[in-house]
Amino acid sequence: MNESGGTGRWMGLAVALLGAASLAGAPGCSGHTCVDTFTCPPVDEALVCPDDPASPEGVEVPAGCGVWVSASLGHDDNDGSQEAPVATLSQAVAKAITGPRRVYACAETFDQAVTWPAGVALHGGFYCTNLDWRYGGGLAKTRVTAPANQIPLTLSGSASPEPAILTDLEVVAVNATTPGGSSIAVMVLVDADAEIRRSKVTSGRGADGADGDDGDHFGTPAKDGLLGKDGAPACSGSVGLGGAMVALSCDDDASFGGQGGDGGQLAANAGDDGEVAPAPNPQGFGLGGDGENLAASWFCTSGLGGALGSDGEPGLGGAWPPKLTAAGYAGVAGGAGQRGRAGQGGGGGGASAGTAICGVQPHGGAGGGSGGSGGCGGKGGRGGQAGGASIGLAVLTADLFLLNVDILAGNGGHGGRGGSPQQGGQGGLPGIGGAGLPAANGPNPGCVGGGGGYGGDGGHAGGGLGGSSLAIAYVGGKEPSVVEGERNPGLAGDGGAGSDPSLSSSRGQNGKSSKVEALLP
Repeated sequence: MNESGGTGRWMGLAVALLGAASLAGAPGCSGHTCVDTFTCPPVDEALVCPDDPASPEGVEVPAGCGVWVSASLGHDDNDGSQEAPVATLSQAVAKAITGPRRVYACAETFDQAVTWPAGVALHGGFYCTNLDWRYGGGLAKTRVTAPANQIPLTLSGSASPEPAILTDLEVVAVNATTPGGSSIAVMVLVDADAEIRRSKVTSGRGADGADGDDGDHFGTPAKDGLLGKDGAPACSGSVGLGGAMVALSCDDDASFGGQGGDGGQLAANAGDDGEVAPAPNPQGFGLGGDGENLAASWFCTSGLGGALGSDGEPGLGGAWPPKLTAAGYAGVAGGAGQRGRAGQGGGGGGASAGTAICGVQPHGGAGGGSGGSGGCGGKGGRGGQAGGASIGLAVLTADLFLLNVDILAGNGGHGGRGGSPQQGGQGGLPGIGGAGLPAANGPNPGCVGGGGGYGGDGGHAGGGLGGSSLAIAYVGGKEPSVVEGERNPGLAGDGGAGSDPSLSSSRGQNGKSSKVEALLP
């Protein structure tokens, strides 16, 4: 019995030693017994996953350390293992954020905009031919790009206390194609926390801003003034009515031709003044004419022509600074020209007095013609659009650390030209005075009204701000920390010309070319 007990203890010790030997083979199974019987212990608990594939040098990354992604060999229905990688970075991060929080990417091109949260690592630069997954030693890069007018890589904030660590990437934003659009390679959102290492960031050219529309908006002219109304003839009534006032509406403005004077028996009225009169009005624009006064032996007088409407004020050129928000870069467009004012209406003509020569007919005189209304003011040109920017890294209020990251920004787009103004409308012709009977020593004819003034031309528009070329742009007072790496901006875009080249204030300012620049939020 002692022998059998001793034999049992030795057999138990052998089994224990065999199990220890199997465990010592982690992360894989080294003994044939556990492989043959499918009893190898899980390897995940024994994994040692480097924070950075480059350190320590030469150490292979265990397969279970993260989600693996290959654009050429993967499929998004796969589980993300080395043997069955996913195909897109968006699918990889979706799996990693609830799992290992690490993504390992093949040194290929991923053509899709992606948002990356804090606390999840993205390690690029792996050779993955035949799915053997060898780290490229910092020489190979994973290229992240996106279609035109999209930001390839956006780093977002999250509740994770750990930063997002991104290594061995080449992030490329292509040239913007939308007028005034910007090319931004990496956008770092508010409260993001990230480190980028051994990478290259390149932004394309910002697009030129569109020219502003002209004030006539596809050839539509400003309204011309209305024709004044004629006065009633003499002997047509007890009072020869003057031509009625005419009124022209011009959106938020208006012009009124003065009513003609009424011709009464033995007396006549003056015409009304045209409106809106300038103040002061020393030249007497748009004054109504005097009525005839038989006792004083003077005749009626014509209404005076209305004043020209004033031209609209010109718009200013787009000026620094632009803004940077989560929606992107926003340059400053040129100012629109203001609308011209409507011309003043002409004054109404004075009336003539009636006489007894009218016989049995009513003894009223001839009415004066009313003044024509002024023309409407022209619309101002619209401001030129700002040129788009080229920004390598756009950083909102966030923590960003760069180690050995080269940043190359393209050229900024040129600002758009300001639109030309619309000409003001022509003034309306006056109404004529009513007919008289001077051949029979009867009443004289009424007097003609004054013509309406031309509407003022719209104001010239300003050109847009030129687009900037910025390796790093940031807001919120947190400038990124940079260790090593080059920052090379391109050329800034020129400001757009105003529609009147003689107005220096209407030309947009040129953009800036800078390695690091603080912008407005």
